Amino acid sequence: MEALHVNAVFNIVNRLANAFGWSWDSDEHVRAAARVIQGTRYRLPGLVLR
Repeated sequence: MEALHVNAVFNIVNRLANAFGWSWDSDEHVRAAARVIQGTRYRLPGLVLR
């Protein structure tokens, strides 16, 4: 089940990034995003899960 959640978050973020044209400006942005992902443990906000 956790693997499915990780996959879902990954796909949602990728689709949003493509839709909004997001890009990484620097390696520091990549590291900051990794810290957020680790901090939330790939959990989606309750709003998304409704």
